[in-house]
Amino acid sequence: MEFSASLAGLWLLFRWSRGPALSPALQDPDGVFWTALLWGLGLYAALVLLQESVRIDGLRYFWLEDDAMVSMRYGARLAAGKGLTWTDGSRVQGYSNFLWTLAMALIHWAGSSKALASAWVLALNAACLAWLASAVRRLSLGMGASAMTAALAGLACALSYDLMDGALSGLEMVAVSAVMAEALAQGLRAEREGRAWPWRTFALAGLLPLLRSDGALPAVLVLCLGLRRRPGAGRVLAACLLALGPGLAQACFSHAYYGDWLPNTYYLKRDYWPGKYGDGALKLAQALGRYPLVLAAALAALGFRALRPWVATLAALALYCVWTGADYYTFLRFFAPGWPLFFALGFAASDRLSFGRLGAWPALALLLFSANTVWAFPTLLQSGWEGAQERLRVALYLERNIPPDQSLASAWAGTFFYFSGLPGVDLLGKCDPVVARSRPDPSLGGSGHNKLDLDRSLGLLKPDWVLLPAPSFSSADRAYLISPYDQRIAADPRFMAACLPHLRQISDHWTLCHCVWAQAQKTPFQSKKSAKYAQ
Repeated sequence: MEFSASLAGLWLLFRWSRGPALSPALQDPDGVFWTALLWGLGLYAALVLLQESVRIDGLRYFWLEDDAMVSMRYGARLAAGKGLTWTDGSRVQGYSNFLWTLAMALIHWAGSSKALASAWVLALNAACLAWLASAVRRLSLGMGASAMTAALAGLACALSYDLMDGALSGLEMVAVSAVMAEALAQGLRAEREGRAWPWRTFALAGLLPLLRSDGALPAVLVLCLGLRRRPGAGRVLAACLLALGPGLAQACFSHAYYGDWLPNTYYLKRDYWPGKYGDGALKLAQALGRYPLVLAAALAALGFRALRPWVATLAALALYCVWTGADYYTFLRFFAPGWPLFFALGFAASDRLSFGRLGAWPALALLLFSANTVWAFPTLLQSGWEGAQERLRVALYLERNIPPDQSLASAWAGTFFYFSGLPGVDLLGKCDPVVARSRPDPSLGGSGHNKLDLDRSLGLLKPDWVLLPAPSFSSADRAYLISPYDQRIAADPRFMAACLPHLRQISDHWTLCHCVWAQAQKTPFQSKKSAKYAQ
């Protein structure tokens, strides 16, 4: 269907371009760029209202994806004077986006309610999308693309499925892409003018490790690109300080504040398990395969000597995605610094491959035959809205019905804890250093979802409540069957003895268990209901 729509769109644009009224408009790169970008941002705003918000008891609530809500929890607690922490007790760095988390804290410090705070984060991502489009446009120009091709490259990147979905998630992905694109665009412009890469390019690169801890890799790549013409030792030292100094300073802060140089998420995902790299390669291939013509053009860029350093940079970022393994999200967030380079390189190469004889038509084909916001709008509109809304309602139920000093355990560390404000036990270890350092079990799931230490989470920490997906009693609920790690939790003897007898279903797909540890039996009686749950 998308292929047919792309062909139809290409044909219509060809016919319209021959009309006397529309022909001048379609030949104006600025007009095309800003008009299409505003339409794209309008679609983004519609998606925010339709998919990322709901009205409950007369109040409109906004939310983000669960990983982003973990950072929101840190930001809210910091603004409330509880420190940069996820829960009471020992400090754990369960976020990997220091600067983004501080921005969230600033939103809360400015007085935003929890109902509306996520809306401000989504608005910030809209601004980052516009910045990204402009930066990729200039980056593509620096690679030799024509003005119209460069405009289409910026639109293709900012309005792509992966970047748009990443923006809607509330993660820092689009900000990382925008900063990377801006750094490369400014450096390449100076290079084409015969000047050394400006200092602000390396300063921008220094923001990458602050936005994401693994931003150290793209920062080093920017540094290598900017210094590849062998400048003097003084310039090299200054550039290194600008590009790497902020990340090192943040690592020192982490060591002083949390007692560890690296975020807890590093230990959660660092281990190897059979099939990890294969899963990562498959995830990368699926993501890049959503843009087949752009991918083909980017690979063809190897045939142009001037573009080879950019292809090598792109390959390094792709290999990192393979190393991380498969991710939970459909969009490829670990490739965030690579997306602007991918689109700019592909569109610039399309101009070179056609020797400029076909005008902007090759670039237009690349845009239309990509998974962009227009074609992907129905998919984006249906990507988990009902499940996210239900989690919000469950969180509000928890806030109303559980005393604020009682702890809650869940495999979902974001929405439930942000909106309820309850002390937490993170069963999957994103915010638990012991679980994060345990051995991965591939049977539980992919990267970040394959570690459990129930001896600690249940046996030692003994949460007052455990929140799990409801057991499925009908084939119609097959999509909501509890995951392997939830099954492992439900089958644990300590859970069955202390928590399962006090189970209540609080929504269509979530159950809440009150754990009475003092009454736990060594040999639990498994009722008919508990047997069904543990299956």
